[in-house]
Amino acid sequence: MLEKKRLKLNRKLSVSYIDEGNASSPVVLLVHGFPESSLIWSEIVPKIASLGYRAIAPDLPGFGQSDRLEVSSTWENYRQFLSDFLDKLNVDRFHLFCHDWGAIISLFWAGEHPEKILSLLVSDTFYSPDAEWHDVAKLFRTPQIGEQTVEKLFATRESFATLMRTGIPNITEELVDEFYSTFLTPEGKKIPLELYRSGDFEKIEKGKLLQIQKPATIVWGESDKFCPLHDAHKIRDNEMPQASIHTIPNVGHFAPYEGAEEVNKLVELHFNKVESKIGF
Repeated sequence: MLEKKRLKLNRKLSVSYIDEGNASSPVVLLVHGFPESSLIWSEIVPKIASLGYRAIAPDLPGFGQSDRLEVSSTWENYRQFLSDFLDKLNVDRFHLFCHDWGAIISLFWAGEHPEKILSLLVSDTFYSPDAEWHDVAKLFRTPQIGEQTVEKLFATRESFATLMRTGIPNITEELVDEFYSTFLTPEGKKIPLELYRSGDFEKIEKGKLLQIQKPATIVWGESDKFCPLHDAHKIRDNEMPQASIHTIPNVGHFAPYEGAEEVNKLVELHFNKVESKIGF
């Protein structure tokens, strides 16, 4: 298991993160989704480091071993966290690899800071003003029903483990514990409600990422039930026409972990493309 480091933001927020590779190497920022932590990248980080890059993967606030935000867990506040985190580590420009909610947050951030993005890898997410919420998200977004859904899904570690094994058949017990740590307190159980209720797709400005004319790769689990494959094509068509789309057979929504071996092959292809397009 990868070792995590810790830092403090604004003298208060304790943040846990993975940092592997030479400190002087180009940075790859990996941003996880829900209900995950930086360990969703546990098989990807060593590969990135072996290719000569520095892989940095934070536990987003409230997830893994990072403190919960003192303010609401909205996608606006998570974007501010990304700015603060990168400033703290003195990271100016970087390659971005993002998944699920981490992609919505960080792609929106990238659209506001296009000059900081060296390349893009995107996996299993929504990113369009006309995207449609999946069924569980709709429940989270509905007053009272959302609260009831959270209590049902995250009531016990055992019920959560059953849920996660459905989505990630090869998940380890250690990873179940890591992911479930978010929901051990009443405050933690508010995170999905605040997150999903703040995330109005209408806030996404269509075509904003077209200004990032850098190599891009889209990686998708072919059997993703939350983000169907047409969402990958929508991202490419609307935001990054230079991107190649790669589907991984017999893999669902959590491709960076469940399909890590195939994802790592695509990571290597991506950075070969980056190296061949220096000055692109």
